[in-house]
Formats: sequence, C-alpha cells, structure tokens
Amino acid sequence: MILPNIYGLGLAPARGTFNFDKGLVQESAFRIITDEYPIKVVLTREGELGQYLELEKEVMILENSETWIKYKLNMPETMPPGERAGGILVMQVPKDTLQENVVLAAPAIVHQVRVNVPYPGKYVVSKMYMTNMKLGEPVIFTIAAANYGKEKISKLKATIVIKGPTNEEVAVLHSDEYSINPGEEQKIITTWETENAGSYFAEATIEYDEKIMQLSERFDVGNLEIEIERIEVNNFKIGQIAKLDVYLRNKWNKPVKVEGKAEIFKDNSLVSTFNAIPVDILQGSSAVMNAYWNTEGIQPGEYDISVKATYEGKTSEKSFTSIVSLQDIKFNDFVSGKVIAKKGSQNTTLLIIAVFVLIIVNVLLFIYINKRLKSAPKT
Repeated sequence: MILPNIYGLGLAPARGTFNFDKGLVQESAFRIITDEYPIKVVLTREGELGQYLELEKEVMILENSETWIKYKLNMPETMPPGERAGGILVMQVPKDTLQENVVLAAPAIVHQVRVNVPYPGKYVVSKMYMTNMKLGEPVIFTIAAANYGKEKISKLKATIVIKGPTNEEVAVLHSDEYSINPGEEQKIITTWETENAGSYFAEATIEYDEKIMQLSERFDVGNLEIEIERIEVNNFKIGQIAKLDVYLRNKWNKPVKVEGKAEIFKDNSLVSTFNAIPVDILQGSSAVMNAYWNTEGIQPGEYDISVKATYEGKTSEKSFTSIVSLQDIKFNDFVSGKVIAKKGSQNTTLLIIAVFVLIIVNVLLFIYINKRLKSAPKT
C-alpha cells in the first residue's frame, strides 16, 4: 500500500441531528474544508439512514478552501424508536489512480446524521459528567437529560450519592425540580465542596413522573501524592550502618504501596546510592520507610541526601542537607526552611551582647563625668 500526496480534509459541522417527523423532508448542509485545492472527492451515503439521504452530487471537484454540501433527509412514515444513525462519507480521490498493481490509501471523513425517534409515553435518556475536580474547589456535576418520549415530563429531579473507594457514603446531593417537553433536553447541575483528595464514585438516581433511572461515574479529586515529611536517624556512629527513618504521608483516600531510593552527595558528587524497604501506607495516614546507609569511609562534614518515593507510576522527591559528625547526624530540610544552628554561634551571640553592654556603660560613664565637671566650683 502506498500513501499518495494527500491533503488535509475537515468537516463543519461534524454532525446533523434531527427529530423524527413522518414524511418530512429536512434540508441541511455542511462544509468541506481543505488546505489545498482543487481536489476530487466522492460522496457516499452510509448507515441505517443512508437510504433516506439525498445528495445533489456524488462526485465533485473542490476548487476552494471551503465548499458547502447540501443534502436532504426524507423522513419515512415510521422508524423504530431511539436514535437512528447514518452519515455521508467524503473520500478524496488520489491523483495517481491510473498506476497498475498499486493500492493507494485515500483520506476519508464522515458527516454524521442522527434522527431521534420518540418512544411511546415518557422516556428519558441521560448522561452524567463532572468538571473542576480540583481539591478545595467545588466539583460540578452535570446530568444532561433528554426527553425521547412523546409525552411531556412534568417532574424531573436527581439525587447524587458520593461514595469513597470502600463504598462508604461521603455526601448526598439533591437537585432542583424541572420539566421537559418532548424532544427537548434539560441540564441538571449540582456542586460538591471537596475537602480530601482521592478516588470517588458518584451514583445518581433520576426520578421523572414516578419512573426511575440510575447512572454512576468514577472520578478523582486532586492528585495522588505521597509527601516526604522528614528524615530521622537514631544511634548514629560514623563508620557503621545508619538506619534512615523517612517519614511519609499518604494524602490519598486509599492505601498506597511506596518504594524508595536515597542518594548521598558531597560537594555535588554522588557518594552513595541505596534502596529503601517498601512500605504500605493507609489512606490519610503516615508511615516510616527505612533505608540503610553504610557510612564506612565517610568523613565528617556536610552531605546532601535526596530521597525519592515511587508509587503507582508517580515519584515524589525531596532533598535534605545533613551535617555528619562522629556520633551524630542532623538534618536541615531546606525545602521547609528549618535551620540548624552551627557550633560557636552561641558564643558569637554572647560576645555581641557583651560589646553592646560595654558601649552603654561607657556612654553612661561619659555623661556622668561630664555632669560632674560642669557642676564642680571654678577656682
């Protein structure tokens, strides 16, 4: 198969939707958009509705960037209830069609045609979707309900139950009440104020004139995140194996398995790298992930420790500055701004205070002597 020199094709609108009316002749049109012209295209009717579609031309040359295509939809006397589908296939004819023993691929696009045939009595078709799933902001629930029946729906309302990953009920939302005429659509909108990130399920019960239908959708609020809080090391002695306790927090609403890795740097050069022991963290909880650092040959000084936590295809990373001495290791989490006081800083502070006190004493002594000299009798 050979791909010939073909040009981009587009359609606008991509779909034409009509309500069934027996014997009605419905006229409509769409545009074919191309980035190069002239080109030759073939129009073909397809699908269930193809037999009811009437085209002005089935083969034509597109001589402009946009070309309008008119068509007619001849409604029959009867059609089965529901959404009936068909379309008009637009296929570009390659220029090199005269080559023998060559199969050419040609681009094709479809203008969809839909006819909504009403059901007897009252019949609702609906779909639910959610938007604005940001933590701390209201999630917007929208239910698009269309009346595909022949009778008006007088009372339509929805109740949405939000559940967590273990099927526990988190919130219940109630909508306003609406009415829908045959062939029309009504959007039902409710909101939910979010507090915790995680995975949730929305189960909607739609009631309309003593009938019930149900919808369900899964959605996420915020992003799955494992926070690296801090590192602690107990009973440290240089030259031995140090156990690093890495404190993690699961901000999601279901358990997460975490794997970890630590890298040690000295003056931006990698000194050591080692894996941590995997840990399972319950929803909304904290846990400690252990890693073991062999400090044999390590000299006292300042080291940067980079910790990575990997979980469900994601990675959290945080770096710490550590000050290693012979029998102690302290951490400065420069991300959160904690500061470790250096040795000698207390003596420096005392020296500054002492100098300040001496200056005050000298000033007071100068004032006192000056007053005595002024008040002394002249001889």
